[in-house]
Amino acid sequence: MWIISLRKSLGVLSVLLVSSAMSWAGPKPQEVFKDAYYQEVHEGDLAGAVRLYEKVIVDGKTPADVLAEAKSRLACCVEDLRAENPASLMPPNVGRVSGIKRAGQASRAIDRDGGYRGEST
Repeated sequence: MWIISLRKSLGVLSVLLVSSAMSWAGPKPQEVFKDAYYQEVHEGDLAGAVRLYEKVIVDGKTPADVLAEAKSRLACCVEDLRAENPASLMPPNVGRVSGIKRAGQASRAIDRDGGYRGEST
């Protein structure tokens, strides 16, 4: 008799352990994606959305369609964050790229001469 009650107790205990272990495993990638989308669209928290989208991408259990959407939205968020500071969009050493080494002197010359008077094509 006590063996049957012991088996029932162990059965209930194992069900409780399995269910609690599943809850400790953390949220599913789809749920994290929904949270990231909410942060991006409704809260306007792009940095928070980036962190959550990165979690979705790193998770190995993310379905392919959710993974593709997370990568796309992550790229958009990163671009929007960079666009908040226009200087970050410029390549380094932009003066060298454009050939202007002394931009201040060039702008004073343009102001002084009334415009650019280079070679005409």
